[in-house]
Amino acid sequence: MSLEWAALLHYGLVSLVILTGLHGIFSQTHLLKKTMAWGFFQAGIILLLVSVAEKTEAKPPLLFEGSAVGVTHYLNPLPHALALGVLVVSLAVGVILALLASVLFRETGRLDEDSIGQELLK
Repeated sequence: MSLEWAALLHYGLVSLVILTGLHGIFSQTHLLKKTMAWGFFQAGIILLLVSVAEKTEAKPPLLFEGSAVGVTHYLNPLPHALALGVLVVSLAVGVILALLASVLFRETGRLDEDSIGQELLK
């Protein structure tokens, strides 16, 4: 029973990280805060992908001579590969967001969406 509660707590905390990131993305107007919220969202997605792949008493998906071939006894490597892909994409997106924020700050002197919009409409 305690293992089920631990799993529920784990998925609840992962959901909290994802929702915190989404809340920051949609509610903040400062571009650096949005970039940090995007990082929270992506970290939550990575945690979710790795958590889904977890199995009790599972072995790595390595086959040796004479080993029993049973799909239920091995970990699924696909979520881990997806998590690595998400890490690469999150790094690229973070760099692009920082570059865009730098260009906007150089052009307008501000990083707040509202004041940037007012500055560009002038």
